[in-house]
Amino acid sequence: MVARSLYEAMDLIVITAPDAVPGVDQASVCLISPDGCVETAAASSDAARRADAARYGDGPWPWCDPEHAVGAWMATPLCHNRQSSTVLNLYSTSAGFDSRTRRAAQLFASYARMGLMKAKSEHDLNQALVSRKDIGTAIGIVMERYGLSENRAFAYLVRLSRSRNTKLRTVARQLVDDTQAAHDRPSTERSGPA
Repeated sequence: MVARSLYEAMDLIVITAPDAVPGVDQASVCLISPDGCVETAAASSDAARRADAARYGDGPWPWCDPEHAVGAWMATPLCHNRQSSTVLNLYSTSAGFDSRTRRAAQLFASYARMGLMKAKSEHDLNQALVSRKDIGTAIGIVMERYGLSENRAFAYLVRLSRSRNTKLRTVARQLVDDTQAAHDRPSTERSGPA
């Protein structure tokens, strides 16, 4: 099975971790923001989600319910950037992880890291292609609307982006959406009262 998106890659990681790492019963992938907010992006079960909530501050630790007790927890970093850290959490009902399990977890995490990097690269490429199309369309709109050359239309969008403190692709997408919405309105609404 090949992941087609970043979240599909995370789902694939948590689904395969309990089978790939001996002694692991549940797994999750969490995104941790610089301010400490934690979001469970993928989990092998609801029990893993509840264990994450308890582990990261929303309940008593060690966590357990009548069906699932957590005897051991191991976290392994997968990626880190300015927006968040991505962490693989492995949970076990046993009292601890032995050295064999820890080595298997490290090996599994290295493969998971590569899979996430590939999925992120593909995601970024797709975003860039969409952004490029939106920016090109917005340049065309500005050229037609104000009678500008391509370079001057692009410079106009850049100035607009800076003045709004908004990314260029966001300004372009908004201009394209607004133009499409204006075009889709009924002609009587556009022409005004007679």
